[in-house]
Amino acid sequence: MKQFFKALLMTLMMIFLIGCSTEDHQGLNEERMAAVRVAKTEESEMPTTIMYIGTVDSKEITSYSFITGGKLHKAYIKKGDKVEPGDKLAELEQTDFQYSLRMAEGEMLAAEAQYHKAEKGVSQEELERMRIDVKQSEGVFKYWERLYENMKVLYEAGGISKIDLDDTKLAYDDAKYGLKKAKEYLREMERGSGDEDKRTIKAQYQTAKANYDLYRKALEDTVLYANQEGIVVDLLFKENEIVEAGMPVAVIRSGKQVVHIGIPQQDLKRIHTGMDVMVDVDGQKAKGSITYIAEAPDLATRTYPAEIEVSEKQFRLGTIAKAEVAVGMEKGIWIPMTSVFSHGEDYVYIIKENRAFKRTIELLYNYNDKMLVKGIEAGELLAINGMQNLNDGSKVHIVE
Repeated sequence: MKQFFKALLMTLMMIFLIGCSTEDHQGLNEERMAAVRVAKTEESEMPTTIMYIGTVDSKEITSYSFITGGKLHKAYIKKGDKVEPGDKLAELEQTDFQYSLRMAEGEMLAAEAQYHKAEKGVSQEELERMRIDVKQSEGVFKYWERLYENMKVLYEAGGISKIDLDDTKLAYDDAKYGLKKAKEYLREMERGSGDEDKRTIKAQYQTAKANYDLYRKALEDTVLYANQEGIVVDLLFKENEIVEAGMPVAVIRSGKQVVHIGIPQQDLKRIHTGMDVMVDVDGQKAKGSITYIAEAPDLATRTYPAEIEVSEKQFRLGTIAKAEVAVGMEKGIWIPMTSVFSHGEDYVYIIKENRAFKRTIELLYNYNDKMLVKGIEAGELLAINGMQNLNDGSKVHIVE
């Protein structure tokens, strides 16, 4: 009896397993259908744009340095400060420069006085005083001349020593020389300064003035001023440190920003300077315009370097930016960007007779969320939703 029940149980289990296996095979043979939403393609006209990827940079970065060297006395800026044209940036110790300027100024004023005096000539009052000096010198000379003659007679008679005679002779010679020089000076004053003398005095004045201007400029150059609006990127010296002439002290980037992009050769016919651009950095948008396109391509990328000057907003330097350039109107098949796949090639799914077929396309232009493509005809059904699980030839169920 037990053997009979065992045989019956085994028979039932085999029948059950065979039934399950048959159901599984039937399930595999039934093809799954994917639900998709479609849109009928049609020809339309839209503005066309070309998208470029670039990096944000400052339009200009300027390094400021002193023309002359010295000790850094004062720094008026720090990193991150905003500066305007004419703002003080830094200043050198000025004591030595001020002293040199005062010395040069004194020499210039003295030379200038001599120059003006030579130009005007001697006044009548000065001339009269010199004539009086000559008469006085003549009187002194005549006195020592008579005395010297008398002393010679006394010496010959043995009345004075040779030393007394020599002392009188020395005083007589001094008086004679003084009278000679006084007469020469009077003649020069009566004649006035000659052209050659005037030229010499004028040259001395010009040299002294040039020297003064040089020291004045050196003093002015001990202060650095900003020549444009910008942001301080770096300050390279601390106060009381020695700064050599020509060494960068402050680095300032201009307030204007640019986006650097590369333009392919085929786009050059449609892109030119002055065109408006919409710049997008992480969803933050700002208007800009193309201000520069290089004449020669970059050797590494074979694209033409270009700059887009950004207005309205300030972005962080070095960030990646999308630059969308409007280049005109184009008529053709415009489809949603979300319907396009890019895995080595650009493709979409076209629905025919409840099946999805992979179609390779060529992307031409984009505008907002639409793309102008080549490879699709008007009137075809394009899968626009539910494409994630599709393969070439998948059976689909169209939903509204």
